Amino acid sequence: MPTSPPLAPKRSSIDAAGPSSGPAAAGGDGNGDGSASGSSAKRTRSRNGCLVCRARRIKCDLERPECRRCVNYGAECVYPVKKAFDAVAVDAALGSRHNRPSNVAATAIAVHGGDGGSDAHLDNSAHSPPAHSLASSLPPLPPLPPLRPRGDERRLIDSVPPLELVHALFRKTKMGSFFSNPTDPPEFLSLAFPEPDDLRCFHHALTYSLSIMVIDEDRNPWVEHIAPMFLFPTGDAPLSTQALKYSMLAIGATHLAYLEATSRVPNAEHTLQLSKNYRHTTIGLLRQARRMPSEREHDAFLAASLMLVDHDILAASVSWREPLRYAKTALAYRGGAGSVLFGPDWRTALSGRGMDITPPPSVRRYLVEHGVMHDILSCFTTGDPPTILNNDSPWWEALGTTGITDREVSTTARRGYMLTAAQWESIESLVGFDRSILRIFSSVLALYAEWRRFEDRYRPVNELDPSVSPHSSAAMDRLELSRRLTDMQMELATWRAEASTRYMAARTMVGSMTLWHAAQILILRDMQKRSREDAEIQSSAAAILELCIEVGDKVEFLNWSLVVACCVILDPEKRNVARGIIKTFAYQCCHEIESTRMLIEEMWRRMDEGYDDEACNWREIAIEIGRSVLIG
Repeated sequence: MPTSPPLAPKRSSIDAAGPSSGPAAAGGDGNGDGSASGSSAKRTRSRNGCLVCRARRIKCDLERPECRRCVNYGAECVYPVKKAFDAVAVDAALGSRHNRPSNVAATAIAVHGGDGGSDAHLDNSAHSPPAHSLASSLPPLPPLPPLRPRGDERRLIDSVPPLELVHALFRKTKMGSFFSNPTDPPEFLSLAFPEPDDLRCFHHALTYSLSIMVIDEDRNPWVEHIAPMFLFPTGDAPLSTQALKYSMLAIGATHLAYLEATSRVPNAEHTLQLSKNYRHTTIGLLRQARRMPSEREHDAFLAASLMLVDHDILAASVSWREPLRYAKTALAYRGGAGSVLFGPDWRTALSGRGMDITPPPSVRRYLVEHGVMHDILSCFTTGDPPTILNNDSPWWEALGTTGITDREVSTTARRGYMLTAAQWESIESLVGFDRSILRIFSSVLALYAEWRRFEDRYRPVNELDPSVSPHSSAAMDRLELSRRLTDMQMELATWRAEASTRYMAARTMVGSMTLWHAAQILILRDMQKRSREDAEIQSSAAAILELCIEVGDKVEFLNWSLVVACCVILDPEKRNVARGIIKTFAYQCCHEIESTRMLIEEMWRRMDEGYDDEACNWREIAIEIGRSVLIG
C-alpha cells in the first residue's frame, strides 16, 4: 500500500498564520510553499507539477511516477507532456494575445471569491468554453453591496480576534456572509413569528445555522423541504409540526448564543436561555407525539426528532440519545427505512433492478439519509454498531440510482429535458461523502463493535489462547472475525483503487478520503493492535491532517476523522497542525468544536503520561470528562 508523506514543517504554522494565509493569498500562489513566515520573497508556481495538483492549486512534490499528494488524495497522477519548442506556434500565440478580449469570467471569480476549481471536478477545465465566449455571455458585474451590519452584530464582529475574523470572512459560505454582511429578518416573517425573539432565532437558523448542516448550501433540504412543513401546516400531526418548529428555533438560538458568547455580546445569556426553553418545549411535544400512531408515522415527527439531534450536536449536549432513539423508533414503526422510502413492498420493487422504482419523496430521502449519518456519528461515541444502514439495507444503493448526478444532469439538460429539484438529490451534496464509502465505513464500524465484544470476553483476536479449544465456538468466532477483517481490507483497497475513476466533486473526494484513512487507522490500530508508531498508521494520520487543511470552506462532518487521526499523533509539530485545523474549523461549527478540542488535548495528555490504550480511547475519555456528546 502506498504511504502518505509526513507533513512538511511549513504547514504546522497554520494556527500562527496571518491574513496572508487566507484564500485571497492562496489563490494567487497556487503552487507556492504556503509558508506563514511572512517573507516577502516572490513565490512562483512550478511548471513541472502534475495536472491534478495544478487543478487543486497546491504545490506538487514532483515525485515520479506518482506524487505523494495524489496518492493521499486518491487521484490518478498525470504529469504534463513535455512539448518541443515550436517557434511558429509561439509566434502565433503571442500575436493573438494582443487582440484577445478581457476575461470577464476570471474577473467575476476574483470579485465573488471563487477559487477556480476547488468545488469542480478535475476534468471540468477540459470541457469549458474559451474565455472570449464566457466574456460575451456574462452580464456586467453588479456593484458590491455596502457592508451595514446591525449594531449588535457589529459589536460581535469587532470583538472577534483578527486571525479568527480572517478565517471567518474568507469562507465563501453563509457563515462568511454573517461576518461580512449580516441581514435583518424580512418583514413577512413577522406574521409567522410575532415574538421578536422567535423571529430573530428563526431567521438566524434559516439563514445561517442550517447552512452548517449540509455541504451544498445552494440546495439545502432543511430550507426547501423541512421548514415548509411547519410554515405551511396541513393540520396533520399538529404536535410533531409544532415540535419541528421549536426544534428549528432551538438550533437558531443555540448557534446565535454561541457566536454571541464567543464574542462577549451582552445578549448571549438571554439567547442561551431561549435555546434551553425551545429544546424543553420540543422534547415535551415529542414525548406526547410518540404515543400517538398518527403522529409517530408522520414525516414531521421524524424531522423534529432528527432536527433536535442536530441541535444537541451544535449545543454539545449529552442528551442526544433520546431524540435519536425517537427517530430510530419512528423508522422501525413504519417498517424500516426501506418501507419509508419505497413502500411496504420495497424488496419486490428493488428486485426489478431499479427500472420500475419510483423515486421517494424528497423530504423522506433527506430524512433517512440524515438519520443514517447521525447513526454513524453516534457509533463513534458509543462503540455500538450502526442500526439504520446495516447488512440488510439494499435500499441504500437503490437511493443512488433514483437521483441524477451532476454529470448526468448536464447531459440531460443538453437534451432539452426539464429538471426537477428531486433530480439534484444526493448524499454527496448533503454530507460530502461518497455513498459507497459510507456503506463500507458502516460495515467497518459494525465489525469493530463485534471485535470489541469478542475481546471483552477473550484475548485479542490476533492472539492465540491456549485455554480455548481450536474446535470451540470461540475459536470459530475468532476465525470468522479474522476472515471478515481480511474481506474488509480488500474492499477498502478496491474502493481506493477505483476512487480516481469515480465522478466525485472535489469536496466529496476529500471527505471520502478522510473517512477511508480513518477506517485504516481503526483497522490497523484498534483491530490489528499495531503500535501508534506504525508507518501505515502515521501515514494515514498525516493524510487526514493534510486533507483537512485542503478541504476548503465546507468542513462539516470532518471532526471525527480528525479525532481518529489525533489519537495516534505523537509528533508535537503535527499536533500543532491539528490545533490550527480546529481553529479554522470553528466558524463552520458550534459548541461541538470545543468538545473536539478538549477530547483531543486529553487524549494527548494521557498518551504522553503513559496511560494504557483503553484509558486513551476517546469513548472512555468522553465519559470521564463529562463530554459524551455527538460530534458532527
